[in-house]
Amino acid sequence: MTIQAMGAHGRVVMEFEESPGVENSEHKKGIKINFISANVQAQQNQNTSNVITGNRNPSEPYRGNIDVQGDVEAPLDTAQIGMFLKAAFGPPETTSAGGEKYKHVFKLSQDMPSFTWEQGFQDINVYKKYIGCKISKLSFSFGGDNELTAQTTIMGVKEVDGEGSSMQADAPTLVGNKLQFDQVTFKEDDSESNLGTDFSLDIDFGLDGDTYAIGGKGYRSFINDGITTVTGSLKAFFVDNTVIEKAEKGTPTKLEIAINNSEESLTIILPEVVYQRNTPGISGPEGVYIEMDYGAFYKDNENETAVQIELVNKIASYDIPAVESASMMSSQKLM
Repeated sequence: MTIQAMGAHGRVVMEFEESPGVENSEHKKGIKINFISANVQAQQNQNTSNVITGNRNPSEPYRGNIDVQGDVEAPLDTAQIGMFLKAAFGPPETTSAGGEKYKHVFKLSQDMPSFTWEQGFQDINVYKKYIGCKISKLSFSFGGDNELTAQTTIMGVKEVDGEGSSMQADAPTLVGNKLQFDQVTFKEDDSESNLGTDFSLDIDFGLDGDTYAIGGKGYRSFINDGITTVTGSLKAFFVDNTVIEKAEKGTPTKLEIAINNSEESLTIILPEVVYQRNTPGISGPEGVYIEMDYGAFYKDNENETAVQIELVNKIASYDIPAVESASMMSSQKLM
């Protein structure tokens, strides 16, 4: 009987690479990733040929370059998210947070680490590995009645067939606390506010993937890091002119989103932000909102970064395999 692959049986493993863009010779550092959707793919254009053969029939098409790229959405928690943050920002600065907890501080760094990303269709034993991957974009959104998630775009160098088996069948899962919307607090200039209804953050790491070389078999040779762009939007109840005046004068402000669950937390800090001017109109009798786009930057702040993300959990280190097995779903120790 023929079996169709089911998304419910999908499996993803993420492993940082010891050498950038090179698959590890042994797979012992992978982490099984819980996800909502994982759409990393290798796509190759089949281009129309302009060759004239003496009649009106089309000529054989030719193949273009291979683009390894795709979007991933994962639940927002206090443990697994650290894998994506390390990939996006580089290794964090980790200190004790008291007891069995640790504080991991992620900032924009000089270089981004690369990783291997495997997507498995377990029910039909098909596994695809994507080598030399980097985080191209990372986004968060808060508001409404939606589940809190992280949205990422992953760009890779090449695709490799897993030949019927996972690169690490025993990869453990990091276990943390799920973050909920009713645990979110919002601050502007260090003052807590309950006026915001929707907040989004989009981080584009400016990757250059136009790196196709002769003899590369259509795949990228590597991925270059670029200048990061940090933007987003804020929607809030219109109760006074404070935010509009900041936009009119170009006055920088500080924004902070914090989510806490049982003494574990995720905090996003934007030390220097300017709002884009956008005066609200009156579209009907209902309550009026202000909707402001913003841009974050680094000029002169004590954090020395345009965006800082702080993660407090029970994981001692994201230098896999130094992660304690007690913080994982799997009882098997990483060696």
